[in-house]
Amino acid sequence: MVDVAVWLRLMIATVRGALRDDFGIAASSIAFAAFLALVPLIGLIASAYGVIASPETVSRNITRLVAILPPDAQRLVAHGLATKLAMLRDNVAATIVSVGVTLFSARRAGRSLLHGINLAYRVQHERSGIRRQLVSMLLVLGCAALLLTALVSLSVLAFLQSYVPDGLPGARLVSTIILFGSLTLGAGVGLIVTYRYAPACDAIPWRHALPGTIAGVVMWLCATLLFRIYVSSFASFDDTYGSLAAVVVLMLWLMVSAWVLLLGARLNAEAMRRSGATIIERDA
Repeated sequence: MVDVAVWLRLMIATVRGALRDDFGIAASSIAFAAFLALVPLIGLIASAYGVIASPETVSRNITRLVAILPPDAQRLVAHGLATKLAMLRDNVAATIVSVGVTLFSARRAGRSLLHGINLAYRVQHERSGIRRQLVSMLLVLGCAALLLTALVSLSVLAFLQSYVPDGLPGARLVSTIILFGSLTLGAGVGLIVTYRYAPACDAIPWRHALPGTIAGVVMWLCATLLFRIYVSSFASFDDTYGSLAAVVVLMLWLMVSAWVLLLGARLNAEAMRRSGATIIERDA
């Protein structure tokens, strides 16, 4: 049985620690690096996905995949994707160069994420240069693999839907539930693997990585929903930022997501501390 009082005290300690350690700077760094890598990485994934799917299917499924983003951010990603696909289509040399540039630029996002996770777990020492670069690249490739798996799953779902009679009651609702259930599962897998292997310490046991994963997924879904409502109903980014509104919205959403990721990691650290478990740091 879940002890609400224990979870409440744990969350309060987590938030206090996050404010004391200034998670805002780490979250901003992660968001900025992720913003620079996001569209090129999605373009790279779309190119790989395009090997087994038509350009129309690629565009449609990626649009569905980013449906959870605020509308302005969706348009920015869609525009960047269209430009990327147009450049890479029927151009092998451009594709090869793009792969290298994308992985190199995305590596910075991985490094920022590693630094933030170490801060959240209170790990003092960073990995050595080569190991840090390798883990950063593995994180990026892992994210790409998750997104690619999600796209293939959407194709399978669309194939199965073609056998469902038109107008069948509840079919659309079931499809939506499956879509967002898959996104939630993917986010959970990504978080728990990150929380286990990203810190520069001995691998965090799965049971100690689970509390932050559950809380992180719930917080991320709630924060994303509230942010969408705020952007669409209360904020006036178009009036304030003009043509930069979509960029600002996407950056803010990435920063909110980074905050959630770091809070989940700190919650794991707090839970481990209260249970008497220790984090064993590795030598650089």
